[in-house]
Amino acid sequence: MATLLIVDDEYVITEILECIFEDEDYTVVKTVSAVKVLDCVRPDLVITDFMMPMMNGVELAIAIRAPPSSINCQLS
Repeated sequence: MATLLIVDDEYVITEILECIFEDEDYTVVKTVSAVKVLDCVRPDLVITDFMMPMMNGVELAIAIRAPPSSINCQLS
């Protein structure tokens, strides 16, 4: 199964997208904070909001392509 990362600072949007894509057999990881996922997930596909606090969607895309660090993570 492909891993889908959904990042949006609006919780309801992440919930709706999770329901849609789980029905299509994706493994879904969702979070409201882009910063929380950087050391945790190497997704096959990313759906992200562009305007978010702390890190926008472009910054997230650049950071995901960077090598992972050894920091432990907590997703919410």
